[in-house]
Parts: sequence; structure tokens; C-alpha cells
Amino acid sequence: MQYVQLRNGKFQYYRRVPTEVAHLDRRPFVKVSLKTDSEVIARKRVVLVNQATEEYWQNLAQHDQGGARERYDAAVRLARSFGFLYQPVHNLATGDLGDLVFLSQHVRYKPCCFVIAHTKKLSQLRGTKEAL
Repeated sequence: MQYVQLRNGKFQYYRRVPTEVAHLDRRPFVKVSLKTDSEVIARKRVVLVNQATEEYWQNLAQHDQGGARERYDAAVRLARSFGFLYQPVHNLATGDLGDLVFLSQHVRYKPCCFVIAHTKKLSQLRGTKEAL
């Protein structure tokens, strides 16, 4: 599985920062916990995390402005504080409208462009057994 490592029994996203954006993103590697010990769930989550990471790098390269990293980190922290995975606005715009409406009813503070519950949590709220 590309960009996935098993560490201490949990899967994590692990990817080297490309040389094209290394001057903008000073981390040598991106490491994000996928918060699961299930390979099936990790395969699904890594796609979302990789997509968000690549969009972040693309935005960095296009705009090359100070503070982009801090804004991104703040959005990720805020999403996680609500129990969600960070999602770029493009994913929200092309995703399931029903999920978005459902989430808007369960989150009081709704910044303009960042969250969608990972399906496991969403399914638990709805009482179904789907899992991401």
C-alpha cells in the first residue's frame, strides 16, 4: 500500500515531501495517523489524507504565501477536535449532499470549507454499520 506504514499496531500515512515544495514545506516527511489497526480502513483513509496533502502542496506552490501551513494545521486540528477527518472543499462539493446536511446539524461551529465525518463516526451517528 503506497504511503502507508504500520507503527505500534496502527497504520499511518508516511510520505516524503517532494523536492518541488520542500522549500515551502520544511518537513522531510509527512506523518499522519490513520487512527486504525485495520488494513481495509487504512486503504480508504490513506486516499483521503494523500489527496488533502497533495492539494495542500499544490496550494503552497501556487500561492507561495506565508501562513498557509499554519492555516492548514489549524483547519486539521479543528476538524479533529470535532472527531472529523480534514477534507478539502473540493471533496465536500463533490461528495454526498445528505452527509453534508447531516453533519451541519451535528456541528455548531462550521468554518466554510473543511470537514466531513469519517464514515465510521457518521455511521455510528446514523446507527448504520458502514465503516470508512
